[in-house]
Amino acid sequence: MSQVDLRNTPGQEDTGGAPWPAASLLAAALVIALMVAAAAILLSGVAVSGGLVDPGALVRWGLPLVNALVHLAAMVTLGGLTLCAVVLRPGRPPWQRAATLSAVAAIVWALAQAVHLVFVHASVMGSSIGGPGYPALVVQFISGIDLGATLAWAVVLSAVTAALAVLSTTSAGACWAAVAAGAALAPRAGLGHASSAGDHELAVSALWLHLVGISLWAGALAVLVFAMLGTRDHLRPVISRFSTIAGWAVVMVVLSGAAGAWIRLESPWQLLTTTWGQLLAVKLLAFTALAAAGWWHRRSTIPLVTAAGGPSWPFWRLAAVEVLIMAAVVGVSVALGSSSPPIPQARISEGAELAGLPVPWFAGLVTQWSLDPLFLLLAGAGAWVYLSWALRLRRRGDAWPAARMVCWLLGMALLVWTASGGVGVYGRVLFSAHMMQHMMLLSVLPIFIVLGSPVTLALRAIPRRQDGTSGPRELLMAVLHARWAQFFTHPVVAALHVPVSMAIFYLTPLFELAMRSHVLHVLMMVHFFLVGYLFTNVVIGTDPGPQRPFFPLRLALLLPSMVFHTFFGLFLLSNTSPLGGAFFTGMDHLPWTDPVTDQQVGGAVSWAMGELPALVLAMIVATRWTTHDERAQRRRGHTVQRR
Repeated sequence: MSQVDLRNTPGQEDTGGAPWPAASLLAAALVIALMVAAAAILLSGVAVSGGLVDPGALVRWGLPLVNALVHLAAMVTLGGLTLCAVVLRPGRPPWQRAATLSAVAAIVWALAQAVHLVFVHASVMGSSIGGPGYPALVVQFISGIDLGATLAWAVVLSAVTAALAVLSTTSAGACWAAVAAGAALAPRAGLGHASSAGDHELAVSALWLHLVGISLWAGALAVLVFAMLGTRDHLRPVISRFSTIAGWAVVMVVLSGAAGAWIRLESPWQLLTTTWGQLLAVKLLAFTALAAAGWWHRRSTIPLVTAAGGPSWPFWRLAAVEVLIMAAVVGVSVALGSSSPPIPQARISEGAELAGLPVPWFAGLVTQWSLDPLFLLLAGAGAWVYLSWALRLRRRGDAWPAARMVCWLLGMALLVWTASGGVGVYGRVLFSAHMMQHMMLLSVLPIFIVLGSPVTLALRAIPRRQDGTSGPRELLMAVLHARWAQFFTHPVVAALHVPVSMAIFYLTPLFELAMRSHVLHVLMMVHFFLVGYLFTNVVIGTDPGPQRPFFPLRLALLLPSMVFHTFFGLFLLSNTSPLGGAFFTGMDHLPWTDPVTDQQVGGAVSWAMGELPALVLAMIVATRWTTHDERAQRRRGHTVQRR
């Protein structure tokens, strides 16, 4: 391996060529990751023959090593695309190198994901790869087994990411590819121990956050070294922006890692007494070293580099050490995911999940909690960022209404309770509680979010970038002016989207699929919140974006939603066949309710929580209409007096 020279000569210009020292560093990182993974697999005994059902040494060793390659490629893809989207300047050699590396990593990711599917099939079936009728067996594995279907979705989504990454030539294109990469990590979050964990929802959310966080941290740093080494072109703002991303990524990794360990360890002593715990302890030590390096970056290295005339080599030297340690962490993580945790990860049934909860369910709406790290992080980050923007305005002498701030914070608190409180706990197993959760997201929560006017605050608080890169403000402006955004925010489309979405979701198999899959359930929650937000923003919002109609038409827009909720509630009250197929019929053994009665309660909840928020919206519109007319009358009076 060629020697890596991390010292830049002051004033050195970018030649536009490939940074071969950085390429050597990444190659070394790949070798370290695979070697550490192999060593950890050997020590943990994962590759030992299983006895009667043995797929062969190729599968036993190949599966975890290919898994390591999938992890590395996904990290580089998401991290590199994020740099191209919001950090690097399009058209410059560093952006082109980062985009090229991200595209190559995405292609490797898709190919390795396909090989991973084949190896998992062989491992589950206990048979070698190939032979007569082997393709038909793989197809049957994909179409007939949930694990195979999840792996197939992982292949499809990674292939879509690769296509978008190859076609990306702008910051906007890289942003869409990064979104696809994040979505492609969702099927992987449902595999392994997360798929069979007792607290399945917590495990899946924690693993997805962990994968995204480590990609935005480790993957972005590796691509940054490759793209920027050998040039001082815009190095200082690039380092500063990456430091902000890395800071949020560390929070994601810490929160998700703690949640994952919480559900897999009975006591801290198992870090020393079990093989899985020992691997986790090694990973924790390496992560501590990485966190210390990141702290040193923010405290000493970045101020030194960003100072006028400051040298860049201290950053590159420390970054190179971080990349190599991160590669070792990935190797340990692969072995960790291939070995069995101390707590048996048998998935509990819906009935067993409900057995220890107070009944009837409304008795535990406040007392029962099952924290979801995904929504907890979203709410916490939302509150932190909103307050920091408001304080930024106040420091420069601008005012921000306290009422809007209170509405936003109440909205974040309601989001945590809706996703992790009693309504979220019971919503997993009871239709009535699920309907309350659904209506909170669709009708109640958007009112507080819209009254907080987050888009207006963001446009006032986030500075414009002057160097041609796309920051949060530029991306927000691009979304506001996009044709697809103008279509979905059109008053008629926003009003019809509510009943159409509910009809399609509840009257098709999508409802049962969403209740059985945590990933689809999260997507359902996000979708209906966005639907409710777009409609509420058209009716009472003050943020820029939609073309809001006159006040009488805003009141008229409330009618389709109110009429639909009335008919939908009556339909649930009169229907004797439970929605959701066989999902809720498993609750018929409960002594205090049955699926049909519980669904009728859900119909009453849907009716009430659809009508009452609509009346609140009507009152807000009427009040603003009156205020608007009074102001117009005063303006006309002032005009007459001046004449």
